[in-house]
Amino acid sequence: MVKRGPPTVVGYRYLTVNKVRYRASRVAWLFVHGAPVPAYIDHENRTRSDDWIDNLRSATNSQNCANSVARVTSKSGVKGVCWDKEQRKWLATICVNYKARKLGRFEDIKDAAAAYETAARAAFGEFARITQE
Repeated sequence: MVKRGPPTVVGYRYLTVNKVRYRASRVAWLFVHGAPVPAYIDHENRTRSDDWIDNLRSATNSQNCANSVARVTSKSGVKGVCWDKEQRKWLATICVNYKARKLGRFEDIKDAAAAYETAARAAFGEFARITQE
């Protein structure tokens, strides 16, 4: 018996098969590709409940994180950019394969955002999420 539930609090859909709960995206991947499910499945449009196969792609953890926006707690509101109190400048950083790399300090937040965008496109290609929405 298969039951499909509503999206959870974090937005992912789940299927229950024989009393075992699975993420719908992982079941869709297995059903369509008939291959082992990758460790990370990225929702290209970032809508966690959108499990159409065209919206799903295999990803690494780093790529999956690259397809996100700035955190709600971000004081700059710009992904990869924070305020350096000591230097009194905007600091651009990027994390690739669990290693943080400083991209530089900038007077203008737009310059810091541009530095992050360039580095993200080089590191993550199609997974780079630059827009903040």
